[in-house]
This record gives sequence, C-alpha cells and structure tokens, in this order.
Amino acid sequence: MTSYKLFQFVPSSGAPELGILVADKGYRVPECTLDAYLADVDVQHERMKVLARRIADGEERPETIDLGATSLTAPTLNTATIYACGANYSDHVEAMSKAMGLTVVDGRAVGLPPFFFTIPGRTGLAGHGEDVDYPAGVQRLDFEAELAVVIGRRARNVGEADAFSYVAGYTCANDLSARDRLLRREEDISSPFRFDWMGHKVFPKSCPMGPFLTPSEFIPDPENVNIKTWVNNELRQDSSTKNLIYSIPEQIAFLSSRFDLFPGDVIITGTPSGVGAETGRFMSKGDTVRIEIAGIGVLSNRIA
Repeated sequence: MTSYKLFQFVPSSGAPELGILVADKGYRVPECTLDAYLADVDVQHERMKVLARRIADGEERPETIDLGATSLTAPTLNTATIYACGANYSDHVEAMSKAMGLTVVDGRAVGLPPFFFTIPGRTGLAGHGEDVDYPAGVQRLDFEAELAVVIGRRARNVGEADAFSYVAGYTCANDLSARDRLLRREEDISSPFRFDWMGHKVFPKSCPMGPFLTPSEFIPDPENVNIKTWVNNELRQDSSTKNLIYSIPEQIAFLSSRFDLFPGDVIITGTPSGVGAETGRFMSKGDTVRIEIAGIGVLSNRIA
C-alpha cells in the first residue's frame, strides 16, 4: 500500500487547492478539494490511496507542485473551530507547577474531565511557512508544540471505543500564547474573571498548523510519537505523546458529549514541557519556530 499526505496550497490566484504528497513529492489533486475530502472521508481516502499508488507506479502524472516555492495554508477548513486541551502532558504539568509556584493538577488524578478553550479558525489559523506578526503590546510570546487531530465525521455523543473512527487525520500545530495577557491583574485574585483565555490564546495567526494532513490509517499509534520544538535551531521541547494525560478518545468523547464536532474541526491535544512559561525564555521578532511530530510532519513559522 502506498501512503500519502494531503496539503492545501494557494496558486498564484484563486482559492486554496488540494495537493497530495507521495514519496516526498507534491502533486495537484484533480477534481477534489479538502472540503470535499472531509465531507466523505471514507470514500475519498480510498480514492487517494489509489491515486497515490498510480503516481508511485508511474501510471498517473498529475501536475507537480514545488512545495518550497508554494504558499501553503493550514490543512483543514478555514471555518474550523479549534478545541485546545490545556494542561494535558504530565511533564508539562510538573514543570509549570514548579515554574509558577502553583498547584497545577493532573486532572485525571483528581477525577476532573479535560479542560478546553477554543480558537476560531478564521482568526487563528496560519499555514506552514507563513510569517506570524508579533502581537502589539505583548512581551512574553510563547510557543507550544501540539499534535492536532482533524475531525472527519460529524460527532455527537461518541464513545471512547469508537472515537478514532471519527478522525480524518493528524497534523502539527503551534498554540502560540501571549502569556502577559493571561492575568487581568485589576481583578481580585479570588475573582473567577481573573484569567483571560481569549486574550491569552486568540490573536491573528495564533495557531499555525501543517504542513500536511496525515490520514489516521498511516499513524497506527498517535499516542506514542515523538514531538519536538526548536527555536532558531535550539531544541526547546523534546517529549512524546505517550505523556498525554487524557487520551485522544477521551477528548473526543468529552467534547462530543457537550456539542457536535464537525468535519474539519480540530482538537489540539496539549503541549509537553519546555515552553517559555517554564523557563522564562520567550520569543522575539525574527525568531523561527520549528515543530516536528514523528511520521506527521515539520511545521515552521517565523515571528515577524
């Protein structure tokens, strides 16, 4: 079986188009968009496997796409909602507790459900290679490497045993964080409105994603893959998704128990230790952040 990955690219003019990566080479996908793929994942996935095999065997030669010279967009829908799971790596929880002098708990250990916040796709999404403008007034801009789960079927009240069947595939995400916007310091320390997750996490291009959508069939164990981050070629995060506190099925089951998840929606599953909030080392204009998740891809963006 020939594996493949998908990507979205922007031609010199017009809307994003769908590309397929086969043996590290990019090709235009004829007569299909990512929207159409996600609307009927099971059928389209089989079609793409056939196309990938035909390309590999030389039986079909679609137009090639030079990925190094082409603008890529995030490999999901612009209308997606991004659901971000907080404090979901055991190593990150331990490191943040020490750095902040607070008790950041392992929610599972005390019987709590996972914690989520949302990022609107039309505001937060950015593609691989896109520059991200440093937010005005921010001094503590942070990075967070995350495994992103792209939903492939409408999901409501999904059981954990069936949850993976609702996943179209996986990609890399960088959940950028304006740490100095988290606290509303004018609020009393006891106020439930003291923490501003919207200000902290939502700003233009705050969630770069990509470059590829790797179909779930080709990642047999997404909860045991290495995840790393470099800032200007210095390794800052080096962990594994085996350190997730809440599993991917648990996250899908919890969210879908509250509301519908739609094709193209994304769950970013948490970040491991090594972020700037733990070390006091934040990003500056001109920095390049590179995130690698084994078998899934390498996402790179420059802070402009």
